[in-house]
Amino acid sequence: MRGAGFAFRKASIRTSEQRVYGAASAFSSVLTPYCFGSIGGALASGRVPARGDGDPVTSWLNPTGVLGGVLAVPACAYLAATYLTVAAGRHGDPQLLRYFPDRALAAGLVTGAVSIGCSGTRRFPYSPAGTACG
Repeated sequence: MRGAGFAFRKASIRTSEQRVYGAASAFSSVLTPYCFGSIGGALASGRVPARGDGDPVTSWLNPTGVLGGVLAVPACAYLAATYLTVAAGRHGDPQLLRYFPDRALAAGLVTGAVSIGCSGTRRFPYSPAGTACG
């Protein structure tokens, strides 16, 4: 969806179509890292059984999965801004070289704030094998 939204936005002539495709691209750019972190959190919490017979909703949508997804969004934004800073330096673009380090710093600060906020959460009722953050 992200690639299609980006491609169709460039090919569209009308502004209203460009906005729709741009919104689709932006939404999927947030949804993708969220799902990435959510899956990691759900697997790390032990709520996804290896046999595949777990609950299709609560196995994936649980507090640890949600926190993993929320943390992954700014972490991926930080990585992207850092990568684009290096790419701007390689291409010698001074305007982008001033723009992306500020974005990387902001994304890094947000990532740190989210991780500190997540570390202050209470222990959840379900805690497999004695893990502290079930």
